[in-house]
Amino acid sequence: MSTKERSDFPLAFLAGVGIMLLLLAGAYFLTRQSKPPGPVVEEHLPLDDAAKAYAERIHFTDLSVGRAANFLNQEVTFLFGSVVNDGPKSVRGLELTLEFRDLLNQVVLRETRILVDRRIAPLAAGEKREFQLTFEKIPAEWNQAVPNVSVRGLIVE
Repeated sequence: MSTKERSDFPLAFLAGVGIMLLLLAGAYFLTRQSKPPGPVVEEHLPLDDAAKAYAERIHFTDLSVGRAANFLNQEVTFLFGSVVNDGPKSVRGLELTLEFRDLLNQVVLRETRILVDRRIAPLAAGEKREFQLTFEKIPAEWNQAVPNVSVRGLIVE
């Protein structure tokens, strides 16, 4: 090896080591800030006494169920309907509980869904808004009827 090639080798080696240290430090900081694995805790919207009283002013109309096959040829169930705010306040958050039942009127599936949150415009006083919810896995025992819909969480202003 020539003297020029020997003098370039330590510089290139040190540059490679430096890049590796930067990559390792970045990976360390990215993994250090992540949450430890464990059970996922669902956070639900609150439903205090005032919200329970106001929930009587939230109505669900025009409910219907439809089924279709998705691009993987799997059955997908849709719930279509409208939500009406008959009260004087705006709804900033609305979480629903949906109960699908069997022929013996027993609950075979209970799901919660957010209908209004901070990413969606509030439901103004007196407003009626259409919605569509999608369900991919509904038990075969389901009676094909419209699920029971109730307010699980509510934020009003």
